[in-house]
Amino acid sequence: MWKEDMVSQSSIADLALPTVGKEDVVKFVTTPIQLVPLFGGIAFSAINATFNGWDLMRNYFKAVKLSSKRQRSEVFGEEHMDKFALIHPSTYDINNDYARLGFMAGLLESIPIVGVTVFSLTNAIAAALFACDIERSGGPVCLKKSK
Repeated sequence: MWKEDMVSQSSIADLALPTVGKEDVVKFVTTPIQLVPLFGGIAFSAINATFNGWDLMRNYFKAVKLSSKRQRSEVFGEEHMDKFALIHPSTYDINNDYARLGFMAGLLESIPIVGVTVFSLTNAIAAALFACDIERSGGPVCLKKSK
């Protein structure tokens, strides 16, 4: 599914220090919830679902040259992409495709021992398949609206 106009991935860029965003603060604050057996993993995954989905799709967004603003538009929706997206109910809506991807990825990775070792790979594959679906449907929604 790689197209000629997509940016090739750089190993050097992957080694660069990540920036800390609002979603990282939410993950850090909600991490202690995972200490509660079963319910903790579900709650943590639900709270961080959209952010996990966005994180899994970052390489795809880089490949199609989406700016940070357009990424927020794609993930949160045009009307909720501002700084209040963190607290807006639509961010946590299960009808959001990125939230669904992120919820399952987070839930699978919260399984002790097996989660981080096995499901990190399957989640990357799921993100790649989701990117293929997006490309098959004509690309990101935010780019379709701007044409």
